[in-house]
Amino acid sequence: MEMTVGELYSDVCDATTCFIKATAVGYKDISSSIRAENLYNSYLYLSPMKDAKLVQNPQISTNNFV
Repeated sequence: MEMTVGELYSDVCDATTCFIKATAVGYKDISSSIRAENLYNSYLYLSPMKDAKLVQNPQISTNNFV
């Protein structure tokens, strides 16, 4: 799939308020699509972090700590 950065934007998003997350997933059995684990996450920020428009009161949560 190919898209320009401009094609990714919508009415609620621009280069300073959105980012792209790509996840590589491993499968135990490709024929049945049984997911084994997330192998890797990669993030692409569309503008320099200094230009990011941050949320004033973010709701942050954590889970699955071992």
